[in-house]
Amino acid sequence: MSLLTGVKIRAISASCPRKTARSEDAPSLTGVASRRFIKSVGISERRIADSGTFSSDLAREAAKQALGDLGWSEVDLLVAITQTPDRAIPGIAVRLQHQLGLSSRVPAFDINLGCSSVPYGVSVVASLMK
Repeated sequence: MSLLTGVKIRAISASCPRKTARSEDAPSLTGVASRRFIKSVGISERRIADSGTFSSDLAREAAKQALGDLGWSEVDLLVAITQTPDRAIPGIAVRLQHQLGLSSRVPAFDINLGCSSVPYGVSVVASLMK
């Protein structure tokens, strides 16, 4: 990421479900297996959304926070970067665009990947900004 010059990240925000599940409490992992899993994977707990909460709900809250922190009411581009979209089609970016009251002229699209989604997404956005 240090190779991305000429752009600046002004805000980062996140929204996570309140409910947690600890890896050591997983029924399939007991005793030594639980400790090995946590040590090798690095996940000791994860957040669990209830059945009525979607990625777009969490993204909306994070976006509102970031826009509020910056004092912005308008943006020029909306990219939703996630491993877990609400559904395959339509993407969550256009839903967020509407929910945030952004102009329909603002380009909005999703980047759906696994672990590399954030660095890849930041790279795509930085390239577009240049």
